[in-house]
Amino acid sequence: MRWIGDFCSKVVICYLSLVIGHWALGIGHWALGMGYWALGIGHWAWGIKKSKGKSQKLKVLLFLILN
Repeated sequence: MRWIGDFCSKVVICYLSLVIGHWALGIGHWALGMGYWALGIGHWAWGIKKSKGKSQKLKVLLFLILN
């Protein structure tokens, strides 16, 4: 009967490892998305500053498409 307890504890440990790994992957994916979003805002702001109003509608459209 001891092997049942060992088996159950291994299953629980494996399940918790998968849950924690999935959670960490989700946090990493969220952080990557936030970084991409910040990069898009920076690129958009740089483009508006560089063009000084010229083709601003195009820059806004590109910003909306990329994000």
